Amino acid sequence: MKIIIPTYNRGKKVIDYVMKEQLTALEIVDDASTNFQILNDKNLKLYCKKNNIKITRNKKNLGLIGNHISIAANKTNDLLFFINDDDYIS
Repeated sequence: MKIIIPTYNRGKKVIDYVMKEQLTALEIVDDASTNFQILNDKNLKLYCKKNNIKITRNKKNLGLIGNHISIAANKTNDLLFFINDDDYIS
């Protein structure tokens, strides 16, 4: 199973959530955000490197549905679990 967090301009919220919940083995997909928080956060980069978290960024904004479709089309895993950037797992 692959956990995916698609996001757009909610970098700080996603960063705080991933690190607070100590999530691992997931992928954060930035949909061409204009604030670049995810790509520029040094603490997140270090945390991701240590915890098997991949960060990717779309070259252009695909929108909510387009981002999800693009992610699913590029994965070979049998099961994808999407957590939206404003969702929480309890």
